[in-house]
Amino acid sequence: MLDELLKYYKSNLSTYSLVFKYMPFLNALVSFLFVLLIISACILILALPLSFDAPSYVKGSAIFFGVILILSILIVNIFNEKAKRILNNHYSIQVKKGGWRTEQFENMQRQFLIEYLRSKGLYSEEKLDFLTKLLEKEIVRSKPPTFLAPGAFLALFIPVWSQYAIFFFKAFDSTKFNESTSVFVTFTLVALFISVCIGTFKAIFSLVEDFFMIEINIKRRFLEKIEDVLLFYNDTYVDLDYVLNRSN
Repeated sequence: MLDELLKYYKSNLSTYSLVFKYMPFLNALVSFLFVLLIISACILILALPLSFDAPSYVKGSAIFFGVILILSILIVNIFNEKAKRILNNHYSIQVKKGGWRTEQFENMQRQFLIEYLRSKGLYSEEKLDFLTKLLEKEIVRSKPPTFLAPGAFLALFIPVWSQYAIFFFKAFDSTKFNESTSVFVTFTLVALFISVCIGTFKAIFSLVEDFFMIEINIKRRFLEKIEDVLLFYNDTYVDLDYVLNRSN
């Protein structure tokens, strides 16, 4: 039963099926740029310890990261405007400012899901609660290996950086104030950059999960929608105009 629900969500209620499928090229491009951005950020982070020994390599890595970042911002803006036009053309949802994903779109998704759950006899508080628990167990089983987590990357990177820092501090003359200040500032900025990159990785990925239609992401998004339906369970009003006007 769960497989049937997930299959229906993926094909009819997911953000991809409602919006992204109408712009496959832009969707693929944004996904590719996101992956490239993560790769370029990792290359830059790994190159930072070479700031003093091979500055040209670090400069090249920084330029590559900067170009990908700027390109990503431009493409995401184009993607955002295209998504707004799709919402207006297919669902009569007008978004004038900000991001394309609005509360009105979220309400539409929830109402579609409510109608489907009712048709399957699953729209009750007990059954919705059971579905959330079942999905949570499935998500735990489908979690990626721990070595892919940002914390694991940080645990691997810090020892390398620490060894380099010890070697470098032994190599320069600490009696020279200007040199000491320069090294201190550089290492502080590098540490801050690494912390920001790793600290925001999960937050950024959560925003682009809809671009990657893999099993774990589908389950997570479906769980969020079921929890949303459960939260609004007592609000039984459903705007049928959304359902009737939905584009296939």
